[in-house]
Amino acid sequence: MSRFRILPYKMNSISAKSLAKFFNVLKIYHNGDFIPRDGDIILNWGSGGYIPILNRNDRNYTVLNKPEAIDNASNKISTLRLLKQNEVSHVEFKLNKEDAKEFINKGHKVYCRTRIAGKAGAGIIIANTKDELPDNCRLFTKKFPNDEEYRIHVFNNEIIDRVHKKKMSKERMQELNIKEEDLSTDIKNLKKGWSFTREDLEIDENLDNLAKNAIKALGLDFGAVDIAKSKDGDAVVLEVNTAAGMKKGTTTHLRYCNAISKYLGKDFSKEEYEERYNCKLNFGLLDK
Repeated sequence: MSRFRILPYKMNSISAKSLAKFFNVLKIYHNGDFIPRDGDIILNWGSGGYIPILNRNDRNYTVLNKPEAIDNASNKISTLRLLKQNEVSHVEFKLNKEDAKEFINKGHKVYCRTRIAGKAGAGIIIANTKDELPDNCRLFTKKFPNDEEYRIHVFNNEIIDRVHKKKMSKERMQELNIKEEDLSTDIKNLKKGWSFTREDLEIDENLDNLAKNAIKALGLDFGAVDIAKSKDGDAVVLEVNTAAGMKKGTTTHLRYCNAISKYLGKDFSKEEYEERYNCKLNFGLLDK
């Protein structure tokens, strides 16, 4: 009998816990006692590298998001190389300081990354002049005029969720103890006064297709694709997250539960979900 299991990148991942609890299934350890059976389906939530329990070639089981694909998605250089090879629009990049000077010479701001797998802006040094380009970086990306930023979730080649970033209200900033001087338009994350929202969000098929193509290029089955869009309508992929944040009883959680249920051939009821989590959610732009 086939089973559904979740393999999280860490056992205390809130997102992985919320999915495991909804489906009432076990989370499995990378080097635990779990042995896959024929027909099993394992949802790999952000786990890359060598995973002992998946080293069973004598069994016919399915791993959604293979570790090697997650390795590519978590390494920004590998991500950009694969996007380029597959002709998926991406931020322009250089792999050494001398080549990065070309961006500066043309008047562009450069993001210098000291961490290839950093998250939430970690390890980024912003350079406006050649003298500001650091020596200890392996990746340099040209600033894209990201007037808008989106996160588009893809599962099994279908769009399951969309959000975009907006600057927080002063009240929300005060709640999170974010000061005015912390605000930034160069790095748009929670600590810099930005958050994801569905307010005023419109469907853009070009962005949807870009997100799908990015997932395919990296060899993934699902992921959250971060996309920047300029006022002129140009769009580029920034990165792909294979363990997107979510909490139970939220719209994103609802949509992942629905998508996974569909993949597993299980019934899903929005009404039962809302009753279970005592919430009132909306599929919004994804309503059928």
